[in-house]
Amino acid sequence: MNDHQLLDVCEQLIAVIKDLFPEHAEFNSWIDHSRYACISRISWKLNNDENRPNKLSRIILVIIPCESIEDSDYKNRKQIVQERFKSFIQKKYVKFNPDHDVSRYKPPPTEEWLIDNDGCLNR
Repeated sequence: MNDHQLLDVCEQLIAVIKDLFPEHAEFNSWIDHSRYACISRISWKLNNDENRPNKLSRIILVIIPCESIEDSDYKNRKQIVQERFKSFIQKKYVKFNPDHDVSRYKPPPTEEWLIDNDGCLNR
C-alpha cells in the first residue's frame, strides 16, 4: 500500500471509534515514516477547571504500524478489522483518565496505544 492508502485505512479506523470519545474531541492522523506507522492524535478540552478553561486532556496517540494494516487484509476483512479495533480502543478508553496536573506552561502528558501485529487487526 502507498502512504495515501495507508492513511485512508487509518482514518477509516479512527472514524469507527469517534463515538467513544467526547463530542468535541479532535482527531489528527498522519504517517510517521520514522516508525513506519499511522499515528492518530486524540485530545479534547476537559472543561473541568474554571481557572483553565482551555486545559487539554492527556493526549492519546493511537499507533498503528503500517505492517499491521497491510497484514490485516483490510480490503477483504473491513468489518471484522473495524469491530476488533473498536473493541480494543474501547477497552483502553474505559481505563483512561484524561485529567492531569501538569501546569499550563507544559504540554499535557501523552499516552501511546500501540496496535501490534498480534493484536486486533490480524486474523
